[in-house]
Amino acid sequence: MSQTRKHYDESFKSRVALEAIREQQTLAEIARKYDLNPVLVTKWKKQALENMNSLFVDQRKKDAKEKRDTDHQEDLLKQIGRLTVENEWLKKKSREFGF
Repeated sequence: MSQTRKHYDESFKSRVALEAIREQQTLAEIARKYDLNPVLVTKWKKQALENMNSLFVDQRKKDAKEKRDTDHQEDLLKQIGRLTVENEWLKKKSREFGF
């Protein structure tokens, strides 16, 4: 018999992770309270702490950085196209002159 996996929504995960971060109870107690594996509680706590920095990022700065990255990527693609054309032209001319 196969056992189906349980799926937890984001609000439940965040509630459990927040309890683990507060450290008012042990991880084992929290896991027992919600009928979870303590490893899962630890994983959610770690994810919450790692992603905490992104909660307070100024959206305007983030958008500006993404725009700069996109513009830079477009410039690089243009340069690749230009260099490819030049390379093909040089190959053609070198064959014409016997190099």
